[in-house]
Amino acid sequence: MLIEFLKSLTASPWIYLIGWGLTAATFFWKMSTDSKYARYRETIAFIEKREATMRERWKSISNVDAEFEGKSEEVYAFFGQLELISLLVSKKAFDKEIVYNFWWRYFDEPLRVKALNTWLQIERESDSEMFIHYCDLCKEWAKRIDREQGRQIR
Repeated sequence: MLIEFLKSLTASPWIYLIGWGLTAATFFWKMSTDSKYARYRETIAFIEKREATMRERWKSISNVDAEFEGKSEEVYAFFGQLELISLLVSKKAFDKEIVYNFWWRYFDEPLRVKALNTWLQIERESDSEMFIHYCDLCKEWAKRIDREQGRQIR
């Protein structure tokens, strides 16, 4: 009796449409999930690979004063790395929260050093697109960093 019932059933076009819909939804969900985890992996790999270099560069340039001219290339390389990671965050190639958790200090402390902030402003005046992604991310995170560090909110 069950076999006769199953033989009498014909597949409706709705069943095919539902099947295709579920397949497409599963595909896009899987692609989204895989992209998210790939973004996490790439962000962490990038930061791990460059952490020691960034720390050394920061130590080297964080106390710049009158001898700033001699360190201009090192300052440019430091901000160049930060601009690159900011660009990749804006393109959603890197995860913003992971970058924040590992490198928030590089988006706050350089702007608090007068010589570095002045250098950055001069570079931006000569070319308004220079370090634009870095500056945008600094502005976006400024209130959060101030709040977390217990400082007066800018």
